[in-house]
Amino acid sequence: MAWSFFHRIVEEKIVEAQRSGAFDNLPGKGKPLELEDLSWMPEDLRVAYHVLKNAHVLPPEVELL
Repeated sequence: MAWSFFHRIVEEKIVEAQRSGAFDNLPGKGKPLELEDLSWMPEDLRVAYHVLKNAHVLPPEVELL
């Protein structure tokens, strides 16, 4: 029950933002999303992979190159 209440509030905020034009000029508008296929990676490692990649962290063996 609490989840549906929260969901309703979120939906109302999104609709309100759409009506006010908050999403009209976002960076990357009209450009394709750069989605990476991580189906080869175990699910429990995907979040860690994204965190390290976004922080531009390389494995030690690659840093030696």
